[in-house]
Amino acid sequence: MSDEEYEHRLQSVIDGSCFAKYLDKVLKQKQELQDKLAGIEKTEQMLRAKIAESQTKK
Repeated sequence: MSDEEYEHRLQSVIDGSCFAKYLDKVLKQKQELQDKLAGIEKTEQMLRAKIAESQTKK
């Protein structure tokens, strides 16, 4: 790592910009997981409905 890169990284820690960047990354991952969970919950609801439907036909 060059001196310039080191100074840039150190400054980002001092001014907090590295934390803001990391927070953005975490929030993006959180949103992706929430979207995935919503899809899984939809699938669960569909499967439960199909199971209930097939059990009432017996």
